[in-house]
Amino acid sequence: MNDTYEIATLLTPKERKHLLALKETCVSLDAHQDYNLFDCTKTQIHPKHLGMYSNKFSPIAAEALEKLAAAARERKDIGLGATVAQYFLDYTEGGFTKFHTDDDASVALTMVTLLDEQDLEGGETVLQQVYEHKARPQHKYAKRDSDDGPYGQRIVPVVVPVDVGDTMIYDKGLMHGVAKVRKGLRTVLVTWYSSKTS
Repeated sequence: MNDTYEIATLLTPKERKHLLALKETCVSLDAHQDYNLFDCTKTQIHPKHLGMYSNKFSPIAAEALEKLAAAARERKDIGLGATVAQYFLDYTEGGFTKFHTDDDASVALTMVTLLDEQDLEGGETVLQQVYEHKARPQHKYAKRDSDDGPYGQRIVPVVVPVDVGDTMIYDKGLMHGVAKVRKGLRTVLVTWYSSKTS
């Protein structure tokens, strides 16, 4: 169980613009539910799109994806392998991601880049972190079902401030989700990388 993550700015505005243009050349599917995703539009990136140099966006988009992969490979603690999956997600009104981990045997590292948001209300990145043991102050009471309390359990909701252009990097043990979008649009690029031992 890992509650750590990092936020980095890896892509330029131009690279983000070209990735958004790449998204428009790929096939999108509207999901009522896609496992942990609800009421989102998912757009898979297919390698053939990156090789189509008649599309003026492809070379810069391909360079941007390689830049993300290079940043992932710098994580020496994981020993990264291949890209497991890479897709865009559009969250519109009512869309959200339930709390989950990417605890899959093939996933070692997740990178989520916030490419764009338009008139967005809601849609925040949220985590559930572990409630650490601490002594109860004398002036506070505690009502519990057991004497042990919820120490060591993931019960602490945390909103992570992520700005357009930021990439959130975390391993498969992080409990995370996306709050329900009340209004507007939130577009992200999600990449899962395997470990060399996977």
